[in-house]
Amino acid sequence: MSKSIILDKTGSEMVKFEESKLIERFNNKVVTREELYNYYRKFEPDLNYYTFSWRLHDLKNKNILKPIKRNHYLISNKPFYEMRLDNITKEIANFISNEYDSVKISIWETSCLNEFSQHLMSNKITIIETEKDLLESIYFTLKDNEISNIFIEPDENIMNYYVSESQSPIILKRLLSRSPLQKLNGISSPSLEKILVDIISDKKLFYFIEGKESERILINAMEKYIVDTTTLLNYAERREKRKYIEQILYENNLLINSDTNI
Repeated sequence: MSKSIILDKTGSEMVKFEESKLIERFNNKVVTREELYNYYRKFEPDLNYYTFSWRLHDLKNKNILKPIKRNHYLISNKPFYEMRLDNITKEIANFISNEYDSVKISIWETSCLNEFSQHLMSNKITIIETEKDLLESIYFTLKDNEISNIFIEPDENIMNYYVSESQSPIILKRLLSRSPLQKLNGISSPSLEKILVDIISDKKLFYFIEGKESERILINAMEKYIVDTTTLLNYAERREKRKYIEQILYENNLLINSDTNI
């Protein structure tokens, strides 16, 4: 083995060691660029800012360092959550957007919860949230275009006797103001934080999630993906579930401090 290969291997191992120590020190925390620079300079007092910038660039390429705003980063080896929709749901979302200019909607499928739940859900419910004044208009527009099994803000009886017996039902409901959303490929869906709060807050809509299953979904999602606890708890506050969710996070060592993203 040549000397250069030995040096390369040693250098690579050193980089991996430094990265593991960095993740261990700041795991799931938001840090500033200056805090990171000071951290590196404890071990390399002569580190210049140019070399440090390349370190950050390399960490971002490895998806260890995740920019969240100017000069602020989240250090985590977890990925961000991206909503996945089937083709029919995508067509419905695009159809509504084309029919209603600048409409604010959120669309998703309950089947995405199977990734986090202990008991698989066989029937998919598509949930469309939009402005209250547009609910009836969108309802009739979809019906006129041969889209069936649609329900507007169904009460408990409708959920029990009709929605539960429907094949792939669609539920239209009012979108709360300032709801955390994400947009992928032009389609707006709820963020993971919103979904996790909603399934705990709305027992009527999510009647099929029984017992402690909603808590297990919350914990499993936070262990697998990056979840912004500030966004999560702010939205939980609006749904009057903040203390309840904080207690779950605390009991499962998922609530470190108010500046921590998990």
